[in-house]
Amino acid sequence: MSRRQDVPGIVLIVTRRLDDHVALVEPELAARGVRAARLNTELYTQDRALVRFRAEGARASAVLQLDGEEIDGDEVGAVLFRHLHTPTAPHVLAGAARELAESEMRAALEGSLLSLDAHWLNHPHANRLARHKLLQLALAAAEGLTVPDTRVTADPAEIAPSIAPGTAG
Repeated sequence: MSRRQDVPGIVLIVTRRLDDHVALVEPELAARGVRAARLNTELYTQDRALVRFRAEGARASAVLQLDGEEIDGDEVGAVLFRHLHTPTAPHVLAGAARELAESEMRAALEGSLLSLDAHWLNHPHANRLARHKLLQLALAAAEGLTVPDTRVTADPAEIAPSIAPGTAG
């Protein structure tokens, strides 16, 4: 499904409560007449931030309930992805059961958000790739850019010859 350019829909801001950048973005969106909804992910699974996903027949949809307001995923035209707080399950006993519960909660949150047919700013997959410095070096070199001499290894013998005598390692 493609969105009409003249109907942006709701901008969903995925962040945390103490995000000072979003505090600057929200008034700008409001001044431009853009409706925004904020998902503070540390509140996920609490009454103020619930996410549901349903697939029935040939239709799949996510529904967000944020501070009592229900937003159908089809209403979301863009996602500003800032932060994803890892969900916790304090109600589950510690150990493997808790790890499993928290893993499933994160998968449900991420999967529901990724199912949104929206324009993304800072897509989680792009963010994950951007954090890989070695990938950045390889891509830069492949594009013909000069990159600094770099060596990353778990073999101390391989790195030792590159350290000049009398310098700290």
